[in-house]
Amino acid sequence: MANLRANKIVSTTGSNAITGSVFFDGNDDLVVPDSDDFHLNGNYTIECFINRSLAPASEVDFISKWGGSDKSFLLYINSSGKFGYAVSNDGTNVTNYGAGNTVIGAHEWHHLAVTNDGTTVRIFVNGILEQSGATVTMFNSTRNLVIGAETSQGSYDLQGFISNLRIIKGTALYTSNFIPPTSKLKNLPGTVLLCCQDNESVTTEATGKTIT
Repeated sequence: MANLRANKIVSTTGSNAITGSVFFDGNDDLVVPDSDDFHLNGNYTIECFINRSLAPASEVDFISKWGGSDKSFLLYINSSGKFGYAVSNDGTNVTNYGAGNTVIGAHEWHHLAVTNDGTTVRIFVNGILEQSGATVTMFNSTRNLVIGAETSQGSYDLQGFISNLRIIKGTALYTSNFIPPTSKLKNLPGTVLLCCQDNESVTTEATGKTIT
């Protein structure tokens, strides 16, 4: 894994400079220690930019507190190349909100977001609402947060880049179609994770958390 500069990220408004990204080689990942900050009951936002190195072939899990009977939430790209989101309410049973319509192809930047607003979970690709469903109470997993893979055994590892990963607790930033961010994401009130945006350090994190 290496930290590389993401010079251009394409959104609905054109090419936009985003300062930094982290490259995942399909073997290594980033780990953030478990915290109640990641127990995302109530409103929340999870978002990032992603650029895959390989065309869709198998599932890719890229943000997770997930595995065994200690599941919490999982962001993934399925074998058809479409973005999906899953949550467990008891650590074992899974509510899968399905996948969107847009194929997350290789060598393309996409902005992906999940929000929970009251009783509705929404999935967005490049600012377009692609799926929604009823909120379930999220299990408070004790697993670490893993970026670039699925928590339990490092399976379904990402090959590609993640830029500007942000988790906000207490606010659903997006509830309908929107124009994706065009500049470096900020440490807004309620932000509990903000990383993968420094062009010199893989492990820089804006809220003071340790990343290994």
